[in-house]
Amino acid sequence: MATTLDCPDAIQGFHNENDTCTLSECETHYVPQVPSTVQCQEGEWTDVETKTPVVDTPQCIPANMTCAKEDLPTPLNMAEMQCNASMLVAGISNKYLGGTVCKIQCKQGYQVPHGKETIQCRGGAWSLPSDCDMIYTSGVLITGGGGSAGTTTEVYLPSTNTSCPLGYLPDSRSGHTQTTMADNSVVICGHRKSCLKFSPSSSTSSSVWTEYATMVYGRCSSTSWLSSEGLIIIAGQGDIESDTTTEKVPGGGLQFSLGKTYQSACAIADQNTDSVILTGGRYTPKNVDRYNLQGHMERLPDIQERSQHACGSYMSGGNMVLLVSGGWSSSAVGVLSSTEKLVIGHGQSAWSQTAELPRALFNMPSVNFDNKVMILGGYDRVNRLARTEILTFNSETSRWTVTGYMQTGRSCHGASLVSIPANICG
Repeated sequence: MATTLDCPDAIQGFHNENDTCTLSECETHYVPQVPSTVQCQEGEWTDVETKTPVVDTPQCIPANMTCAKEDLPTPLNMAEMQCNASMLVAGISNKYLGGTVCKIQCKQGYQVPHGKETIQCRGGAWSLPSDCDMIYTSGVLITGGGGSAGTTTEVYLPSTNTSCPLGYLPDSRSGHTQTTMADNSVVICGHRKSCLKFSPSSSTSSSVWTEYATMVYGRCSSTSWLSSEGLIIIAGQGDIESDTTTEKVPGGGLQFSLGKTYQSACAIADQNTDSVILTGGRYTPKNVDRYNLQGHMERLPDIQERSQHACGSYMSGGNMVLLVSGGWSSSAVGVLSSTEKLVIGHGQSAWSQTAELPRALFNMPSVNFDNKVMILGGYDRVNRLARTEILTFNSETSRWTVTGYMQTGRSCHGASLVSIPANICG
């Protein structure tokens, strides 16, 4: 079998790093193996296009060693296998010539790993295929809330600005915390003494909420922090010591004392320092305090009086920027539409006013998606209804804009970012 294998950089049959070899010609009745061009990388041959390893330099394959159409493999979650009809043996509708390359087409919401999109007929047999893997995307899981929303859940996909229902909680929840854990599971705690857990999977529609932990104290209107040592539930209403204590779940018991009474506050995690910043609250409406696992660290500049508000953070110029928005003020103002920001590590001695919300809102959570703070729903006291709008803060224009809608109007609900199947909403 004569072949034309061009390896222009080879020295006496030896190859150096990044040398390439291309199979440019085969003898009659032979066809090139795919891939036809390979490169030497870290001591092994690699497909130039896909950057995936191959066993050897490309070979010429006998064209008369055919592969049967009925023997085409069927990878998991494949929609169809696309083969070039011109490679069928003349006069035979179910035999492909040696060297035939077929492309794997996956079902919607699935994809083949990069570089493994094709199979080839080699030596009378099809090469082994790769299965189609589920495509995951970032979504916001939304749970519970006041009134009829209490047992419902839904997901919002920022990439497409779409939302859809996602089943029911085993019991009604409002004023609860919601945290996405390191393993992508979601834990909600509060309204009751128990915590529930949900694990998104390839069969999310059949996934269920399960009992995760029982807290030391009953807590409502509390907040949470995913620390380096686990999930910390902070303060809230409930038992006599709920609003001054923190506890680790599951089973970690009471942790550091807050030294003051916190209810309806809002927490911002600072992963760089493994600490949490508590803002506002019913009995601490202007307070901003930083805590770590040992307890109180520092008092930050005061905010405008607010509780039951939204809060979050984003990065700008290498600095962490804190944001608080909306909420309830016990003064004559009532429900707030104002937003304040504070740049950490920038010598800023006071919070500055920034964009107003489209309307006054309270009892709404927020998430950070793509370094942007999103507020989901909230209670509109003027119109006496829970909103469906999802608002996103643009730090460059200092404006809040409506970027999507929930399926259900909600307040006192939970929300957190989670990796979820991209086809979850169809």
